[in-house]
Amino acid sequence: MICKMEGDASSCSLLCLENETFMKEKEESTDENYTAEYDEECVQMLFDREMSFGFKKSEPLVLCNYLKYARSEAITWILKTRAAFGFRCQTAYLSMIYFDRFLSIKSIASEKSWAIQLLSIACLSLAAKMEEINVPPLSLFQTEEFNFESKTIQRMELLVLNTLEWRLSSATPFAFLNFFIKKMCTISPPDHF
Repeated sequence: MICKMEGDASSCSLLCLENETFMKEKEESTDENYTAEYDEECVQMLFDREMSFGFKKSEPLVLCNYLKYARSEAITWILKTRAAFGFRCQTAYLSMIYFDRFLSIKSIASEKSWAIQLLSIACLSLAAKMEEINVPPLSLFQTEEFNFESKTIQRMELLVLNTLEWRLSSATPFAFLNFFIKKMCTISPPDHF
């Protein structure tokens, strides 16, 4: 920082004294072992985070035939709605994590098909709020069979949040992709990966 005294007031300006060669030297001196260790630590942190969220490790998620069918319908609706709104694939995946985690804690009776559809809407809406920049209003999240009011969807979102103990920051396979692409590519992967 360079400061000049002019009369009563002092004016300071920030100057960057590095030049282009300094930045090139810095890039060249980056230790690949450090980067590899950092990547390994990040992946370990993601694994730990993934294990701390989600299902109880001793209890697999077992669904009756009705719930298997309902889950399949939920996946179909979520994928269709994801495409209609232009959401990323991560959003759809995350919404199914919320859906499965919810069903691993609470059950929904087979005669309440509307509740499964409302759960699908709430899970996609919550995932969109976590992953997307632009999220449409709740009134646009509708199924073909039922037309839910925004307040009803909000109440279901709150039930999902409370059931999941407000733990929505789940590690998904998308978080690991960068690491594995770097490991598998012998040359630098293209930017679009």
